Amino acid sequence: KHSPLRKGLRLLPSRGDSLITLTPRGHARTVLMFTDDESRRCDSVSNLASVLRTLAGVRLADISLDNDTSSWRRSLPDPGQPDIERFWSLGGPASPGIIGLKISRLPFFVVADSTSRLIYRGTSVKAAQYAARH
Repeated sequence: KHSPLRKGLRLLPSRGDSLITLTPRGHARTVLMFTDDESRRCDSVSNLASVLRTLAGVRLADISLDNDTSSWRRSLPDPGQPDIERFWSLGGPASPGIIGLKISRLPFFVVADSTSRLIYRGTSVKAAQYAARH
C-alpha cells in the first residue's frame, strides 16, 4: 500500500524561512508529533519527546498545524532542544501529504520506518512510544 509519507511532507522549519521536504529516509524510526498551540503544551507530548529524544536512530519532529506562523513561532520553546525538529505545515491538516494521514484530533502521532512505511498512526502516546522502540 502507498504510504502518504513516501513523497515527504512540505514544511516550514523553525530555523529558516524556506519550505523543506521532510522524509523518514535515513532514520530507523521517524516520529511525527502533530500538534497545535493547545496540544503542544500537553504533558503527553512533552513526556513522549523526553523519552524518545534519547533513543539512537529515532528522528523526532513536532509538526504544528496552527493556523498561522505567528502563533506557532510564539509557542516555540527555547532552541535548546536541537534533537527535536520543529516545523509548521502550510495548510494545516488539509496540506498535501498530511491529508492522507487522516488526522482525527490533536495531538496525533505517526511513526514510520526508513522506507516511509507507517508503523503507527493515532493518538496514543504509549503506542507511539512502543512503535518507535521496536
